[in-house]
Amino acid sequence: MKIDKNVPIPARSYRGGVPRGSRFDALIAQMKAGDSVEFPWERDQDGNVRYIGKEGCRYRYSKDGSQFKTYLTKKKIHYTSRSLDTGCRVWILD
Repeated sequence: MKIDKNVPIPARSYRGGVPRGSRFDALIAQMKAGDSVEFPWERDQDGNVRYIGKEGCRYRYSKDGSQFKTYLTKKKIHYTSRSLDTGCRVWILD
């Protein structure tokens, strides 16, 4: 096997040549420290709030809220969140 040195790494290729963004990018761009957004709880077919987890350790679930918090963590944006009766609210910090 031949070892090559100083070979430049090509830029990543994306579908259509355009970098893929997140659906949260526009939302984050409009937010500043102290702003918050609420994600409603997931509901089942009957309209009841969906719970996940095992018996005795169940909690309400918001798919969008969970994905938003994961995205903020990856982008190293500080946040805090609280569970409210109507949904999960996420605040952007400093």
